[in-house]
Amino acid sequence: MKILKTFFYSKNEIPLILLNLLESYDFVDKFLVYEFDHTISGIKKDFVDLYEHWDLFDPYMDKFDYHRIKLDKNPHFLKDESGVSNEVMKTVNEPFMRNYFTNILYLNDDDLIFSVDADEIIYSSAYEKIENAINENDSPVKLYMHFFWKKMNQLTDKRWGNPCASKFKHLKDKLQMVSAGETRYPQWRDEGVNTDFFSGCHFSNCYSNEGQLEYRKQAIFYKPTTVKTTSVDLNSDIVPKKLKETYSTFKEFNLL
Repeated sequence: MKILKTFFYSKNEIPLILLNLLESYDFVDKFLVYEFDHTISGIKKDFVDLYEHWDLFDPYMDKFDYHRIKLDKNPHFLKDESGVSNEVMKTVNEPFMRNYFTNILYLNDDDLIFSVDADEIIYSSAYEKIENAINENDSPVKLYMHFFWKKMNQLTDKRWGNPCASKFKHLKDKLQMVSAGETRYPQWRDEGVNTDFFSGCHFSNCYSNEGQLEYRKQAIFYKPTTVKTTSVDLNSDIVPKKLKETYSTFKEFNLL
């Protein structure tokens, strides 16, 4: 089975989830998306009302798999009242959240997992290249992406290389050491051999004004950053091709 999995915490990411779904639809067998009732920083929050926008995803229900996860009683997730530093909290909670899909799906060793955050979009044209690279190297691979900042058409000169793709057998036992107790999780991030092609786009912090405020409130490591960017035509080959089909949705959410 071929699976793209991601998690999200903001309604501003709904158009990005849809874009990734459309780009991946012809290749993957399952598109798994889940959300939690806490932020990475351990703060309690409401679930996003994805059902309010269900019409966007309804045509793709044969592959779309959505889950809501409550963490109030989960002993492996650090809450904001735990008294640990933000650094430790991030180190524990992020791998926990990225690895949580293994509690949702029954996975076989040869299942192919594409592990991305909600704002990391894989090109439809890149999936076969990624699969070939995994098979040729018998290893996970890093997914390098064009790095956009704050606006969908503002491209930086940086290369983003944190997402990864892997067969389940390669990373299922590769545990992330953390500094709070004995808790360990596979990271499903920053793993694998380098690839020599761009796999997609990272649309970092590309939210509406309302979304920017929400991001600053929920992200524990937000720092105001000045990044040099250049404008890119949204019809450029750098931009995911399915953006044209989701243009109205991005406009509705004030992301364009």
